[in-house]
Amino acid sequence: MELGTIFASTKALFDLLQRAIATRDEIRIREAIQDLQERMREAMAGSLDAVERGQALQAALTQVQSENADLKRQLVDRASYRMHELRPGAMVYAYSPPSEGQGDPPHYLCQNCYDKGIKSVLRLDADGKARCVESEAHGFLLGRGMTSTEVARQLAGWRER
Repeated sequence: MELGTIFASTKALFDLLQRAIATRDEIRIREAIQDLQERMREAMAGSLDAVERGQALQAALTQVQSENADLKRQLVDRASYRMHELRPGAMVYAYSPPSEGQGDPPHYLCQNCYDKGIKSVLRLDADGKARCVESEAHGFLLGRGMTSTEVARQLAGWRER
């Protein structure tokens, strides 16, 4: 065999071997890239789940903080009222301002409604009946034959006690 042919054959064989190695390396690189891409997708899905859980927790925290603030306001509001017996068996919540001259004018809340969390001011009629705005069933007579002025005087008496 001729030396040139041997070199050419050796070179061709070497080129084929290099292409085979390159192809094998390319396949390995593609497999590695695919593996990395799959891991990145899994990591992104996990981070999205974590973000969603964080948002849900933030929403729950905001709701609990709002409920806490509402409960604190209700406690402060409840401290402004005390149970009062207008006549035997007729219980109401009487407004007791934090200090003289501050707050709302004197008024009475329906005991049944207020115990359910409804702030219903009693309306005093000229016929001597205290009527609950929320429920007619919660009204009661204050005194038979009393004028509205006498009823108002009787109701004002609780502040003097």
